[in-house]
Amino acid sequence: SLYRHAEWRHLISLRNVNNAVVRDLLIEESGGDGVYILQSHNVHLENLVCRGHNRQGTSLIAGDNVVIRNCVFKETKGSLPECGMDIEPARSTFSVGKVLVDNCSFCSNNCSGLAINVSHLKENCGKMDVTYRNCRFFENAHRGIWTIFSNGLGSPVQGSVGFEDCEVRNNRGGPLQIANLESNGVSVRFARCRFDSAGMTKA
Repeated sequence: SLYRHAEWRHLISLRNVNNAVVRDLLIEESGGDGVYILQSHNVHLENLVCRGHNRQGTSLIAGDNVVIRNCVFKETKGSLPECGMDIEPARSTFSVGKVLVDNCSFCSNNCSGLAINVSHLKENCGKMDVTYRNCRFFENAHRGIWTIFSNGLGSPVQGSVGFEDCEVRNNRGGPLQIANLESNGVSVRFARCRFDSAGMTKA
């Protein structure tokens, strides 16, 4: 009530940053994202709770060698997309390289726990190597995991997105959506994951 919310009032914004470590913080109720990462390399987020942000818990717009470990992203609500975490390069000149998200929770967000939209990227943007390991996606208002990989115009970005030992449960829009995955683009793999459609109330 003290100010008008807007999408870009991020609490921590890392832009063109190398070798950053952010750890052991409670990050709450910004007017934008809890953590925003753009064109940054060797970024390590650990032991963070990102709660109640207006747009996203955390946004990865472009970066490489990003490690996110032992974090919670919850209760995002206000301005779209309203996800716990979003990987969404907004321009064809951006790239997403090696990313590891380990032992994190994505819960009670007003859209999806995780959104990945790389439809702007082409094969000349470098290879993605994104892994979610030991993560939990639950009690989100939309999907647990929501992905869009291509705009259907050919030459999609290359690489892989993997989920290992993850649990996806009790999301009102269902556990998982994969959209526009092309045979000559990113590969998606799942190993030892559990998907539970209990609590699903909408398609």
